Amino acid sequence: MGGYTQFSCLRESITCLPLLQMFSKSSKLDTHEELQRAKQELALSRRRAQLLEQRLRNNQQVFVDFESIAKAIGHLIVSKDSERAVRDTLSLIGEGSALDRIYILKNTQGGHQGAVINQVHTWVNKTGNVQAPDFQSLPYEVFFPTWIARLKNGEHLFGSLDQAPDIEHLTLAKQGVVSFLWIPLFFDDEWWGVMGFDQVAHDRVWHPKEISGYVLLATSIMEFMRRQDLEENLRVFQERYDMASRAGQVGVWDWDIENNRVFLDPSIRSMAGYRGQELGDDLESWEKVFVLDQDVKWVEELNRRILNHEKDFELEHWIRHSNGQLLGAFSRGKAVYDKTGKAIRILGTTTDITHLKAIQNDLRSARDLAEEGSRSKSEFMAKMSHEIRTPLNGVMGFATLLKHTELDSEQEDYLTNLETSSKLLLSMVNNILDFSKIEAGKLDLEQKPFDIQGSIETILQVFGDSVVKKGLKMEFVPGEGLPSCVITDPLRIQQVVLNLIGNAVKFTEQGSIQISAAWKDEKDGKGRLRLAVKDSGIGIEPSRLKAIFEPFTQADSSMTRRFGGSGLGLTICQNILQAMGSRLEVTSTVGEGSEFSFEILVEETAPEIVQDNESVRETITQSSSSRAAETILEQRAKVKILLAEDNALNQQVISKLLNRLGYNAVLVEDGQEAVDALNRWDFDFVFMDLMMPNLDGISATQVIRETLPPAKQPVIVALTANTSEEDINNCMSVGMNDFLSKPVELETLERTLNEHLDSTDFESDREPEEAVSNPIEFDKIQDKADEQVDQSFEHFDPDYMRNLMGSDSEPEIQDEFSIDAIEIFLETTDELVESFETYSREEKWKDFERSAHSLKGTAKTVGALILGNLALQLELWVKDGHSGSRKAEIRQVAEEYQALAKELTRYRSSLEEKKRRIS
Repeated sequence: MGGYTQFSCLRESITCLPLLQMFSKSSKLDTHEELQRAKQELALSRRRAQLLEQRLRNNQQVFVDFESIAKAIGHLIVSKDSERAVRDTLSLIGEGSALDRIYILKNTQGGHQGAVINQVHTWVNKTGNVQAPDFQSLPYEVFFPTWIARLKNGEHLFGSLDQAPDIEHLTLAKQGVVSFLWIPLFFDDEWWGVMGFDQVAHDRVWHPKEISGYVLLATSIMEFMRRQDLEENLRVFQERYDMASRAGQVGVWDWDIENNRVFLDPSIRSMAGYRGQELGDDLESWEKVFVLDQDVKWVEELNRRILNHEKDFELEHWIRHSNGQLLGAFSRGKAVYDKTGKAIRILGTTTDITHLKAIQNDLRSARDLAEEGSRSKSEFMAKMSHEIRTPLNGVMGFATLLKHTELDSEQEDYLTNLETSSKLLLSMVNNILDFSKIEAGKLDLEQKPFDIQGSIETILQVFGDSVVKKGLKMEFVPGEGLPSCVITDPLRIQQVVLNLIGNAVKFTEQGSIQISAAWKDEKDGKGRLRLAVKDSGIGIEPSRLKAIFEPFTQADSSMTRRFGGSGLGLTICQNILQAMGSRLEVTSTVGEGSEFSFEILVEETAPEIVQDNESVRETITQSSSSRAAETILEQRAKVKILLAEDNALNQQVISKLLNRLGYNAVLVEDGQEAVDALNRWDFDFVFMDLMMPNLDGISATQVIRETLPPAKQPVIVALTANTSEEDINNCMSVGMNDFLSKPVELETLERTLNEHLDSTDFESDREPEEAVSNPIEFDKIQDKADEQVDQSFEHFDPDYMRNLMGSDSEPEIQDEFSIDAIEIFLETTDELVESFETYSREEKWKDFERSAHSLKGTAKTVGALILGNLALQLELWVKDGHSGSRKAEIRQVAEEYQALAKELTRYRSSLEEKKRRIS
């Protein structure tokens, strides 16, 4: 304080000096002016003295701060308990620096605001009756919008409250801050949080040296916390390693090549039956324990891999126990090279797999027994199937002959039951025989026309829902010059392609799946058809590519747990293709995807050979005046079809398609009505929608199969907008014969009817109705402008709707169908869209799901794929438990429908105008 006394004397001397000067000049100057000047000089002198005094005090405070900072850092160096050490450090700083509060704020993630404050440490000066701050859970972007970017960039912030930006000013004022210093904290180059110092009683001038000291302190605290974190991680890692070594018999070894020394940890010594230093740390001891075979020594094998510049390697070998026993072992190693490429070190782990090898041997023996049993079973089933077919053919043959003799009504009933039972038994025998042939490798192949594009597009519909759920893009790409039809075995080709696409969908989480067909001409009307399925999925390790074609094998043992499956699919596909003179090829890159492909020699169909459904349609539409067409129409008119469908638009579409083919259908609107109709009348064929009120299609089919006698059992085909494997399996498990995905196309409908009905077998007392009128011969309109219809639409695809009547149908028929479909859609969909909000508000989730399912199907019928996909997402939301709110999505459906309705109305008007011009 002596310096301060001298400074006071100096200040008094400076103060008296101007007064002496003033009196010495009083005789020359005006008294009043001299007095004012003296006052100004006095005030200036006092201000200079205050500044000097404040500077001296600041220097003394900086000295005190650095002393407390040094003590705090020293305390951190010797501390072990991180929580207590940080608290003590803040106390040392606070008590030695005349601060009111010190706090540490850690960043956490919260909501959609980004970083949120977590107040982890706080010190408050208790002597000044200061309140603790509360920054807990405040989002930085809301309460410190200007500071957050500066803090992230490592800039420390200080000053008085008046210097803070507007929002920061309000936030700090609420916490009572008058003067502040905020230092950003970083952990491994990531912004971790803030260390704050503030005053609440008075303003404070933050000296640059003082700020530097606090920055040093903040850095020391973060380094201390990082050291504590590393020590804790090391401790946990050591515990886990020790536990894993003891539990899994895993040991670590390290070969220092330059010094020719080996480290074997206690686990390896224990595996080999040695204790302590009974086993030396040298190559001779190592080779004594690690055994490859009689010809190659362990170190020689490692040197060979070094010469090949291998970095990572795996070896299966033996460990020679101290008692002479050989134990199975598996080692993984890693070689370390210097900058010149010289190997300086090899380290690795070794696992005792003796027990595992014993299990593998047992499994191998069990598999051999199982395969032998499977072969015996297949041979037995094949022989029995053949033996059963011989007398069964006789039964069915004589039943056919008996049918053409004179029979009374009771005998006809018996004969009908006999035929039904015989056909059912024959179907079962054929299935058993096919299964046995595949297992026995004696597969018979057929040679029939194969519609390449039509068959693949049908298969793609099966996976429609799965692809939409994953957000994948799936497309078929036909190559140039691809024929429309070839001669091969369609069933087997479809079986292979179905399996390959199923695998692609299963193992692809994002990206695309592409199915391509290429054609290479050879000679004599034959060529090579190449079909390929390429995906952007997980890919396959090169070492596993050959193994995937082995029975019960997948690309990785973890695949079965993650994706399911038995690992038999590709084996069966390979066997089928080998029987057809081809084989399945695969190329794959891990993480990028796989491509499975095969080439098969086929014969392109002659011009006069066409598929049955195509010839029948040509007969009806182009030769309806001929006797053959009349006979077909008469036969089809006798087929009794029941259509169970609750949606008016779908009723209209399917009824028109059936009429187009020459069939008539009776309509019911739910599953219970379908059951009642089948109890009262006989029907040959039932189209059954799956989702209907009162009784759904699955439940209705169960009732029909369980209650109706065999003679009255119809063919039942499911109508569904869901075509996942689970939905198909559910249909087949209750006794349905087939399924059709909505929207139903004419070709698909006709193919299904042809597959399940033999129209010559159906007789009825019902008079044939006029099913199909003679096609109208429209004159060709020369003026293209008259035929042109506005096709610029964003919310639906007119071609999608028109092609439901068949891509080769007359444009006038497609137009008429489109006009009717749009009219019914607009009449029924308003109420359907409005029901979403009502059902959601009233929590009627079953009704909500049914409405979404119905909208999905009807939207796709008019080609409104955007609206259909929105409805699908709502349907899946309800199925997954309807958690959270979907008000925005429901509003989006309504908006999409309004836009769609405008486009449909415009399109319908243009079609009607075209129709008027033609007429």
